[in-house]
Amino acid sequence: MFNKKLTAAVAGLAILLAGCGNNSSKPASQAVKPFSAQVTASDNGIKQEISGSSTKGSKVYYQVADGQKDSVAVKNKKFTIKLPASLKTRKVKVSQKQNLSKPITVKVTKPKAVITTAKFAKRFNGAKQMQAQMPKKTPKLDQPMNLMFSTITTYNILSDSKNIYSMQLEINDVASAETKKHLTATAAGLGLKKADLNNLVTKAKKNKGSQQTKDIQGYHLTSLVDGKKLTLNITK
Repeated sequence: MFNKKLTAAVAGLAILLAGCGNNSSKPASQAVKPFSAQVTASDNGIKQEISGSSTKGSKVYYQVADGQKDSVAVKNKKFTIKLPASLKTRKVKVSQKQNLSKPITVKVTKPKAVITTAKFAKRFNGAKQMQAQMPKKTPKLDQPMNLMFSTITTYNILSDSKNIYSMQLEINDVASAETKKHLTATAAGLGLKKADLNNLVTKAKKNKGSQQTKDIQGYHLTSLVDGKKLTLNITK
């Protein structure tokens, strides 16, 4: 009697395991939706992103508020729309059809504040790496402003005068002596160790054309060296 029960139990377990082995369906979280669009984190200090999926057509079409219509390519059923960073809240219509019928409306708000303008400027200028000073107060603009420190070095900053919401440092010659000075001053401005930025940029130099990313003390840092040009992005 015992053997019969044991045999039946083993047989039942074998059937259950076989059923599990034949289940090849993907979890719902991995399935690609026919059409979706939502705000996603951006690695670019002067861009905001909307990403999504589309299983129909080679393009998706979009319109920011009542502005001009535009489109982006769909690759492997995925797409990313990159918009200039802004302090304004914008509603963006995204559709699989050129006439923008049956759209998904995505609400894009301003990025998270990175640091106060005054605190960054005080620390940056205190590093005493350059004669030029970072302004302690910047004008409120809806889009990033350009601060040129030299013919090869520019800071692109999105600010409402009190806070910096995102920042991008561009140096057109990564081998220049300016690179070390600006990385030291920027690290000081953010309250980071200069090695944090130096190591990230060194890694980007060794892997040219490949973006390097690191999260430190709440900052999202990305570095890219393309040819001679260095681009460093700071967001939250």
